[in-house]
Amino acid sequence: MADSLYEKLKNYAEKNICPMHMPGHKRRVGFCSEVDITEIDGFDNLANPKGILRDISEKAAKIYGTDRAFLSVNGSTGAILAAVCALCGCGDKIIMARNCHKSVYNAAMLCKAEVAYIYPEYDENGIAGGITAAEVQRAADENPDAKLLILTSPTYEGIISDIKEISHIAHKRNITVMVDSAHGAHLRFMGQPDAVACGADIVVMSLHKTLPSLTQTALLCTTKACGDKTAEKMNVFQTSSPSYILMASIDDCLNFLFGSERAFNEYKARLDKFYGQTEKLENLSVKKSGGFDFDRGKIVIQTNKTDISGKALTEKLRKCYGIELEMAYDNYALAMTSVCDRDEDFDRLLSAICEIDKTLSRTEKMHIPYPKPKMAKAAAFEETEFVRTDSAKGRVCADYVWAYPPGVPIVAPREIIDEETYSYILSLYDTEIEGHFGSDSKKILVYK
Repeated sequence: MADSLYEKLKNYAEKNICPMHMPGHKRRVGFCSEVDITEIDGFDNLANPKGILRDISEKAAKIYGTDRAFLSVNGSTGAILAAVCALCGCGDKIIMARNCHKSVYNAAMLCKAEVAYIYPEYDENGIAGGITAAEVQRAADENPDAKLLILTSPTYEGIISDIKEISHIAHKRNITVMVDSAHGAHLRFMGQPDAVACGADIVVMSLHKTLPSLTQTALLCTTKACGDKTAEKMNVFQTSSPSYILMASIDDCLNFLFGSERAFNEYKARLDKFYGQTEKLENLSVKKSGGFDFDRGKIVIQTNKTDISGKALTEKLRKCYGIELEMAYDNYALAMTSVCDRDEDFDRLLSAICEIDKTLSRTEKMHIPYPKPKMAKAAAFEETEFVRTDSAKGRVCADYVWAYPPGVPIVAPREIIDEETYSYILSLYDTEIEGHFGSDSKKILVYK
């Protein structure tokens, strides 16, 4: 096998070549500066790869069984923006899952597409289930002019939809299927079919979320039919000064995957052991299924029948046990695991939650359900104003308002901030609330 990009960078750094080019650290000052370069001779150009960067892309396509794969150093967000804007223009119809990430909403807004929502069901803890084939069929029947279908699978909490059946339904209507699988780059190595294998036309995967790769690294996998258009838009939404350190990390991650069967088998064994031992919990519980399929690497610790909240549990794990979780809401907390976690990591988490479990009492807590959006009747929505959150009830929202993480809008433009939505926003008082146009936990942009 030829040298990896990182090895090539290290070898170049040892040649004592005078760097009369960017970056300004001149490979002499700063963290990792000795291997941080720009597009110099022999290192290819991500905007039009013909050498080592093309080889890395082809390696990714081979591993994931796709026609083309594009490297993204702008994360899944940049790849999603590129893909949506490559396939849709002003007035085009998108069927979109209402629990998509905010980047999908931003992409639809940028290309001025018309959106028709499809909805997941939410469980008792406010966790979104998968998108069903029946819901896709309904939306396809009601929107025969739709060009693109977008959904998230797996979700932040590990819920997987039946992409194979959904793709079959959409393709019969000549609808392109795009899956935000930012949390699913590892699935095929766990023995679970990913969105590429299930027939989706475009799949975006963050390598850094579930695989050994640096933050901000992702892949955009496409069929031949979508490849050329997507390539053009990747050069619009991707930086023209891509980090070679990040691209070397992608290369290193892909090389790891070629010989990863043993590592993933050991990871699956660790998960089996962990889930088996959580059966002894008396008050807390760990989610074990959901949707068409479930990614067990996402450990969802449910607090809904205890006298502790997910947020309080997360704080206790942080302060008393030195364990930092991924995120938490009122009724659950989420621990993200990967093939890089060790036996002692799982043992430490298990020991902590078992110890905390013994201090808790059983109780039935009132849960404020995730609000189902209610669209306002057609009207000439133009002028807007910011109002205090406590004055927004009954108004029509003019912004995308989300809690981060996971970045799924609680309310979107032209949706009514009804009692249910208002109560849900208030329940997230210690979560960061953001809006695309400036809304936050204290004020919300509404139509006059």
